[in-house]
Amino acid sequence: VKRGKHLVDKAAEVTGSRATVGAVVVAGTLSACLVVVQARSFEALRPKRRFLLEQRARRFLEDYYAEGDDSHGDAATGDDDNDEGMGRLPSTTSQLFTPEGTTE
Repeated sequence: VKRGKHLVDKAAEVTGSRATVGAVVVAGTLSACLVVVQARSFEALRPKRRFLLEQRARRFLEDYYAEGDDSHGDAATGDDDNDEGMGRLPSTTSQLFTPEGTTE
């Protein structure tokens, strides 16, 4: 729970607003989270602000995924079943932002 709260706080710091940020758990672990901006709020932004927000979110995610997290897998055997989403970012920044804060 602390790590999830930390991610929401960090995401709010990166995007500048807690109201438009949520942490969505993916791949079944708290350690694999994406920054999601509500589509209504995101689309309402001016294009330049939207571009800057995308860049900040991408940098945040790149930093987060670079840290990695092997707390659920077994490092000795290379078993990382619970971390299969780690280390992979969406191929385009538009995939970072999904309607109504949901994932595919």
